[in-house]
Amino acid sequence: VGTAAGLVHFADRQAAFDHLALQIEDMNVDLRPPVQIFVGPEAVDAVGGMDESLFIDHVDTEWCLRAKAEGWGIYGVCGAVMEHALGKERQRIWLWRWRNVPLHAPFRYYYIFRNGLLLRRRNYIPLGCRSALLMRDIMLAAYLIMIPSNRCENLKMMRRGIVHGMCNVSGPLSLE
Repeated sequence: VGTAAGLVHFADRQAAFDHLALQIEDMNVDLRPPVQIFVGPEAVDAVGGMDESLFIDHVDTEWCLRAKAEGWGIYGVCGAVMEHALGKERQRIWLWRWRNVPLHAPFRYYYIFRNGLLLRRRNYIPLGCRSALLMRDIMLAAYLIMIPSNRCENLKMMRRGIVHGMCNVSGPLSLE
């Protein structure tokens, strides 16, 4: 609470963050951060529901990008307030700039990396988004290598997610 989540606009990312920081008018964006999406029934009828094969991570991202590809607008409502916590806690690190990185349970890194790969393969995902997702995954991998807590388990789940993404595995992770 008290911090604002970023709106994402690939053409002008800084403008999106500036709008949010200043709490000025609503704006058209490329996607919304996770769990901050409100969808009308008309949009669900036209675009379809959320892709449950992604299971956890990037479900909202995929839906927003699919909706944009079908001509729907995604808008950031700068005055809206929502309480939500990503991860168990956050760690402030320097990775080309200061970042507050959410720390997740190791199984979440499986979904983050797997679903990032699955999304980058979809033909309606814009090149700018594919690049941003790839860069995010590279930075997250670097971070997971550097942090000492749960390093082995985090890297094991990251590797498994990458392998499953390359093999087009989707749905919930089977722990068997």
